[in-house]
Amino acid sequence: MLARSTIKRDSELVKTERVGIIGCGIIGASWALTFARAGYRVQVWQRGKAPVLDRIRRLADNVAGTGSELDAEGWQRISIETEIARALEGVDYVQESIVENLDQKAEILTAIERHVDAAATIASSTSGILPSAISRRLGRPDRFLVAHALTPPHLLPVTEICPAPETAPHVIAAAVELLKGAGQSPVVLKREIAGFAANRLLGAVLNELFALVGEGVLEPLDADTIFTDGFGLRWSVIGPLAAMDLNAPAGVRDYLARYGSIFSGVAESRGATPALIADVIDRIASSLEALSSAPAADRAAARDRAIAQVKAMRSTL
Repeated sequence: MLARSTIKRDSELVKTERVGIIGCGIIGASWALTFARAGYRVQVWQRGKAPVLDRIRRLADNVAGTGSELDAEGWQRISIETEIARALEGVDYVQESIVENLDQKAEILTAIERHVDAAATIASSTSGILPSAISRRLGRPDRFLVAHALTPPHLLPVTEICPAPETAPHVIAAAVELLKGAGQSPVVLKREIAGFAANRLLGAVLNELFALVGEGVLEPLDADTIFTDGFGLRWSVIGPLAAMDLNAPAGVRDYLARYGSIFSGVAESRGATPALIADVIDRIASSLEALSSAPAADRAAARDRAIAQVKAMRSTL
């Protein structure tokens, strides 16, 4: 597992780990900003004459004054290397973010393996290629995993960790620890699945949206309003399951007993098998019971204050 040691320098904690960034487009530049801002040494590979530092700087300029920017010392933690060997020298973790092409990813990841220490974790930013499709082409598949972030990761902390079948458990744990240190919110998938979890959840929403628009039920921009002025506001401060727990007097079991048939009915109307079964309800309820011991009234009050603060912030845009 990666060491979590830090050193004190100029009144701030600077992490001793080094991160290599291979592929510095939209996602790679955002990852570079994320890691440098959190105190990591970031070594970016510049392929050809790509203006990678300018890309990172534009992202930082976009959030100037918000607390998500990069200070002067953070910029000093970023180095741009034209040789891949230099970019990977001494790194503990590599974030590869090249184009979504299996052959090209396998080629660059194989090159990465040649240049990093045997103990380094190698992560791919793929959003649709299964880890096993990549790992079977690698020499050290036990060190490889997928780290799939939403765009842009320097503002959206959630990161899916999807291991390959060969990925060693301590490698998963090390990646989770490092990403938490970078301010991310890693979510570990127990097994690989097409689309991973985030895209499957998004796909379920978007497929229904497309159907409602196509059937003439809803105008496209009205669909957006349902999220920007409805679910999006609520989900920005509380997840759908935790919110559901507050929407019935006796919690999530009570809610699903009252309204679960709606979701099962929607599934059946699209020719799908309803997924809301007793075992799923038990697992959801158990997880929520372990989440917080605060009374529902206190949690609802905190939700309401947070939503009001988001609305107030939005009114200034």
